[in-house]
Amino acid sequence: MAHVLVVYATTEGQSRKTARHIAERVEALGHSDELADAADGNLPDDLSAYDAVFLVASVHHGRYQAPLYHYVKTHSGVLNDANTAFVSLSLAIMSKIEVEREEARSFAKTFLDATGWRPAFVHHAAGALRYSQYDFFKKWIMRRISRAEGGPHDTTKDYEFTDWDAIDDFVDEAMEKAVPAVQDQAFVPPAL
Repeated sequence: MAHVLVVYATTEGQSRKTARHIAERVEALGHSDELADAADGNLPDDLSAYDAVFLVASVHHGRYQAPLYHYVKTHSGVLNDANTAFVSLSLAIMSKIEVEREEARSFAKTFLDATGWRPAFVHHAAGALRYSQYDFFKKWIMRRISRAEGGPHDTTKDYEFTDWDAIDDFVDEAMEKAVPAVQDQAFVPPAL
C-alpha cells in the first residue's frame, strides 16, 4: 500500500473538489492519502514519507494560486526527487480554438519553468464556471467569454466541465508508474 499526498490550491472550489476526487480514487486503488490545502501553509518540507504526490491548481488570469506557487518554488528540489503529478484546471483547455487550448497548456509550462519543478505527469482538465461566486465584473466577463465559445451563459447557474473519468485514468496511470505493483514477498508456498 502506497502513501499519497494530494495538495491543492483553489479560488472557487473546483481544485479542492478535484483534489478530493483524486484522494478518493487513490483510496479506491487501495492506497492511503493525505489531503492538504496550500493556503493553510502546513505543507511538508520532506516528502520522503510519500510514495506519490499530486498537486492540483487552477488558472486565473494566466496564473496559479500564490500559495501553491510559493510552495513549489521553495520545494522544487524535493518535489523533483519525488514521484509527482500536476493537474492544471482551466476553462480555456476546452476551447474550440486550438490556439486557446495551447495557451492553456502554456500556463502550466510557464509555471513549471518559473518554479523549476519537473513533475513526471501533467494533466490539463477543464474546470467550472462558478457564476454564483463571481463579482459583477467577473460574471459579466465570464458570461461574454462563454457565450462567444457557445458555452452556457445563464448566470443563475454554475456549470462543471471536469471530466472525472479522465481524472481517474490519469490517477491510475500515475499511480501505476509511480508505485509499481506490490509483490507479495511475504507469501510462502505451501509445503507439498
